[in-house]
Amino acid sequence: MIKLSRPLKLLVFLFMLIGGLLDAVGFAQAQSPECVVREGDGSVVVLVCPPSLDAEAWQVAGQRACDGKTLCNAWVWVDPVKAPEKAPKRNEDLTHVQVADAVAVWINDSQYLMLMRAVKK
Repeated sequence: MIKLSRPLKLLVFLFMLIGGLLDAVGFAQAQSPECVVREGDGSVVVLVCPPSLDAEAWQVAGQRACDGKTLCNAWVWVDPVKAPEKAPKRNEDLTHVQVADAVAVWINDSQYLMLMRAVKK
């Protein structure tokens, strides 16, 4: 076991504390303050956002949720009941009803927000 002097122990403690704070700040920035991220273990992220937000806010939330992932699609719902509890691995794993209830999809690799709208029969 390595013995550290008291000043060195304090310095190591401060570095660990600062590193932990930076990680916490990074996590907070990755989450949109308005939207809740429901991640899974695939390329799909589920975002549940308040109905009061607009397309620009959905885009920012999608960018934050997909930060660091090239292949990532962030699906946006404004009703938490209609959004999946956990993000599926692939887009194809979303049900037709879930897709119809989504309001937008942030497509990260093309940096594009696709807005969804209901089609009347």
